[in-house]
Amino acid sequence: MKINFSSYKSLLKITGLFTGVQGLSLVLNIVRGKIAAMLLGPGGKGLNDMYNETRELIHTTTNCGLDIAGVRGVSQKYELWCKETDNKKRQLMGAEIDEQIKLLRTWVIIFAVFGSVLCMLLAEPISYFTFSDFDHVGGILLLSPAIGFSTMVCGEMTVLKATRRIKAIATLSIVNVVLAILVTLPFYQYWGLRGIVPALVILSIVQFIAISSYSYRYNKPHFLFSRLFLKQGTPMMKVGLAFTITNIVSHGTMLYIKSYINRTAGGGDLGIAEVGLFGAGYSIAFSYAGLIFASLDNDYYPRLAGVFDNLEERRKTVWKQVRLLVSLAIPVATLIIVFLPWILPLLNTDEFMGAVRMAQYATVGLIFRAAYLPMAYIPLAAGHSRVFMYLEFISYIFLFLSVYTGYNMAGLDGAGIGLTVSIFLDMCVVYVISKIKYKL
Repeated sequence: MKINFSSYKSLLKITGLFTGVQGLSLVLNIVRGKIAAMLLGPGGKGLNDMYNETRELIHTTTNCGLDIAGVRGVSQKYELWCKETDNKKRQLMGAEIDEQIKLLRTWVIIFAVFGSVLCMLLAEPISYFTFSDFDHVGGILLLSPAIGFSTMVCGEMTVLKATRRIKAIATLSIVNVVLAILVTLPFYQYWGLRGIVPALVILSIVQFIAISSYSYRYNKPHFLFSRLFLKQGTPMMKVGLAFTITNIVSHGTMLYIKSYINRTAGGGDLGIAEVGLFGAGYSIAFSYAGLIFASLDNDYYPRLAGVFDNLEERRKTVWKQVRLLVSLAIPVATLIIVFLPWILPLLNTDEFMGAVRMAQYATVGLIFRAAYLPMAYIPLAAGHSRVFMYLEFISYIFLFLSVYTGYNMAGLDGAGIGLTVSIFLDMCVVYVISKIKYKL
């Protein structure tokens, strides 16, 4: 099929913006990761991964999926507002958008408090589930404020995404990484492993201050905690509930995989170091290399949600994104696989060389991921929370079985192969669903 590349100009421009921003963020993250690896070593990196995954699990579990459900509700109103030419109607639509944002922010505050309290109440079982001991209960308790502020950061980012504040989102991507360097590294320098949790807490507070200074400028902060007003969020809660369940499954699966690797490798410092190697390989294959996917959340998903009811526009939007990302993923994956023996110690230290082959095997999955992700957003844009939930369940069953089997058969190398196998299976399933149910 002959492709008219001129029609991709706008898409390339936005993708290029976020890829460039993520590229700069990547460089800054490399500096941060390099220093952290030198100060903390594989064991410290593994411990940081465990705490961070715990924070993410509780935060995403208790925010009721508002970062996704909230985008859809505001984005659809915003899309209509942009197309309207009558000033009076635009004013009325603008008021509706403000009301929707106020509703979203009010619920975000409620869930932020709930998440922090839940973390404190469940500190002991969380410590045992994550580390197989009760030695980290104090760290989990100290982590609780980070849960609430992470939820509020997520809420404000949702407002910016839904109202298409592309430049603000791009700027904040850089600001957040700079803040991460400035805030966390002094804690690592002076307190070592004991500074990991305080650094996560202070960073979440500082990031909220940074993002709210942008989002409050565009949409003034208003809250209303009356029962009648909060009840208007029921449809949003119903959509968000499915995302909450899938977040429990997704982060719970990843946390369990890391806990399993920790136990299988012998626990203690040895097990945590193995988790650190797994995290380093995973970061290169999916976090660092994943910068080409930077525009999906920030631009593609709100755009797809806005045009979803138009079948032709839906098809064009999805397949343009698939073609573009696959075209970018193939050369990026190839370069990473070839140069990884030099990249890995550059990003970390020579102690992390044990993760080279694992990361190479996992990076192959980047190509399948480029085809999978744009299609995975389709149920979200449609508001089909159950379909999304079922697909996520299937995805994390594939992930668990593939990584579990691979690690048992060939250690970290097998885990890398398992990651690629799971993404390939995800791509096959979501393609069939997209073709049959959504007429793509």
